[in-house]
Amino acid sequence: FMKSISFLNKSNNAIIIWKNFIKLHRDNADVWLTDWEQKITKKEEENFLDSFGNFSPIHPDLINRFKIDKVSLLNSRVNNLDFMDLENLFYYISNLRMLDLDLPFNNIEILEIVKNYMNGNIFSSSKNNIPDIKSIFYGLTIFSELNLWDNTNVIDVSRIEKFIKLNLKNFIPEKLEVNVYSLLCLKVMEKNDLLIMDMDFPLNLVLNLKLSNLEEYSPIQDVYNHLTVIRLFNKRADIIELKRKYLNEIKKFTTSIGSINNIITESAKALLIIDLLSLKEEEPDLCSGLLNFIINSTTFFNLINLNEDFNWRNNQLGYKIELKMLFWALLACSQYAPRKA
Repeated sequence: FMKSISFLNKSNNAIIIWKNFIKLHRDNADVWLTDWEQKITKKEEENFLDSFGNFSPIHPDLINRFKIDKVSLLNSRVNNLDFMDLENLFYYISNLRMLDLDLPFNNIEILEIVKNYMNGNIFSSSKNNIPDIKSIFYGLTIFSELNLWDNTNVIDVSRIEKFIKLNLKNFIPEKLEVNVYSLLCLKVMEKNDLLIMDMDFPLNLVLNLKLSNLEEYSPIQDVYNHLTVIRLFNKRADIIELKRKYLNEIKKFTTSIGSINNIITESAKALLIIDLLSLKEEEPDLCSGLLNFIINSTTFFNLINLNEDFNWRNNQLGYKIELKMLFWALLACSQYAPRKA
């Protein structure tokens, strides 16, 4: 049997969830298995990309390791209602889902917000702006999370499908972000039986893409997007040639405290990259440093320093950054522990 692994340092009250999970997953002693591990075993073929539009609560032991002012997070929907565009609403709902907190909105209130970000029954950044793929992604995932599909007078599913497929018709591998959002949109729609995937995608063009040739190359973001596109095309695609290359890219930007550039979001995406590369078991020390940094480096939705001009409570961009940091931190760390059944 494989030797047990602990991803978090003992000096930080080491979390043993992952160590136990690996041991239980490898062993055949069913008597040791709990509902948490049984659920993971049944879903071996899934990865975190399957979660979009249907996030599950993560293990409570892991949630308790985070420093989150949950009351402030919940109340931010009142204090920051004017800040609730589609993107912030997506992150807000997704965070509450992963934290296993009840959503303090009813569906009517959600739809009233969403209607402000529709143009011709397609999601957009505002009523006056043309539809865009990011807004469509946020809108579709919100509808999927809350099962709002019966509200057919709000959205035009057929027009949304045509918009997404048009984005992919003349596929350009270098447009990584557009491709990520487009493919995730199709995945969410397929998950909700709104379409059947019938498009052929040029996987070889994606596999052979040289990220260093991209304009304004952003190492962690572009590597994450590249692997996401590949896995959305084909979960079993052969990426052996990318494994060491992209792992070295992560290590290049890893600081002495175990973070990526001392940034929570980049550190979280590095963990997700390692997950997509199937290298978690081979890189326990790297994962340990990243996890420790993400969990211990800040208190989310802290009420301290709210007198400053730029903060999550008084500034829409500050609010967006806080929501996004928490989202990526929770999503990344959830891949290193069993999920709640």
